[in-house]
Amino acid sequence: MQRFFVFDNKSQVDFMPSDKFSHPLIQYWQTERFLILLVSLLLMLVLSPFLQYFRWFEIFRNILRTWIFLAIFNTTTWKNKQLVYSSLLVSFAIAALWAPTIFGPGINILAISSALIGIYLLFSIVVLAAFIRGAEHVGREVIYVSIIIYLLISIMWAYLYATLEAFVPGSFSMPFDTSQSDKFFWHMYFSHITITTLGYGDITPLNAKAAALASTEAIIGQIYLVVIVAWLVAMHVSQRSKK
Repeated sequence: MQRFFVFDNKSQVDFMPSDKFSHPLIQYWQTERFLILLVSLLLMLVLSPFLQYFRWFEIFRNILRTWIFLAIFNTTTWKNKQLVYSSLLVSFAIAALWAPTIFGPGINILAISSALIGIYLLFSIVVLAAFIRGAEHVGREVIYVSIIIYLLISIMWAYLYATLEAFVPGSFSMPFDTSQSDKFFWHMYFSHITITTLGYGDITPLNAKAAALASTEAIIGQIYLVVIVAWLVAMHVSQRSKK
């Protein structure tokens, strides 16, 4: 497949497939990369609790997360210099994702796995934030990326909670006895209700480290919403005033 470079006014490099040599599915994978990632993230959030008691749930979950990591990779390589870093980090993240399944859920493996995935998600958030910052108008891709960043912050924090739990077991109260696989689902759930400041109270931090992580996530979540809404509104007003 041949590729060519598209330069915008800020000399950013975007990789787009050539229509002449690309399969329609590859073209869709590139042109709708943000929509694909957003839908994949939402499917993971919705489907996980309904499938966790199936026999092959862990394998299916890892396949879905691998797909999501690849979709993230596809959205974070719009600059040439990001390709190398993103390639290395996504490789480490996918290897870390499958390590507990292959080698067993040991404490060290779980801690390293969660930390590596968290680093990759942080890198992806920074790159996607740069995409919004470099946008010249509010289009649907900017809206998609804004939602994706919010979801990725929450997922990244779930991996931070999992890392803390691996190093300091019992950092969070769980509603009932859970396996390692179930624990991450509850970390994800706790992260979602924390970033939205919903806070049902069914899961609570039990030490200062967990409390600090939870309070920081809640603050960052609220700051992000305020900043991104103000940024998008200002960009939209500026766009309309130029017409």
